[in-house]
Amino acid sequence: MTRRAWTLLALGLVVSVAVGVGFARASRPQCCSKSTASWNVFTPAQWKTVTLQVERRGFDASSVRVVATTEIASRRPFALVAATSRTGATCVTPVIGTQLHATTCRLAEPLLVFTAPETWNTAVPGTPARTVHLTAVLGIVRGDVNGVATLDHRGLLQGLPLMAAGQMGVFAGGFFDATSLRAYDTHNRVLAHVVLPAR
Repeated sequence: MTRRAWTLLALGLVVSVAVGVGFARASRPQCCSKSTASWNVFTPAQWKTVTLQVERRGFDASSVRVVATTEIASRRPFALVAATSRTGATCVTPVIGTQLHATTCRLAEPLLVFTAPETWNTAVPGTPARTVHLTAVLGIVRGDVNGVATLDHRGLLQGLPLMAAGQMGVFAGGFFDATSLRAYDTHNRVLAHVVLPAR
């Protein structure tokens, strides 16, 4: 496992990250859609490269589509891409730039989460410039997970919506205030809890 631009954390936990006040745990939506398969996250040339690589793994090229994405400071695409296999299964692959990582078709544990560090320099007229450190997060959850939420340093919970990807769910976000993550089942029981790496 490398720690180049991003770190893969196979935590065996279902998590989500969010920032803000209050608790709004999100659950699995009925559907979602975008105008193009690439969500305009990739340039046409980048998308062609990604699609060809996914097809070489045994997937239908016409089924390749982005299902979750968040921005990273380098401005490179950081996304989860889904595709349909020859057996009809929907599988998900994390992509940074045009580099594909391991494809997931079934989760034994509740979650896989992928993170990349973000650093933004902010400048507002009349105020000193400052550097903000955040974490970009992509996640894949098992089908029995109903909701995901984050806990911030103030002890407040907030959630992210789960987007459908076959029998799995996916989520994405970029945040600076999340300290730990929780997963819930349909009976509101906590399935997992994990502390995020400090930034």
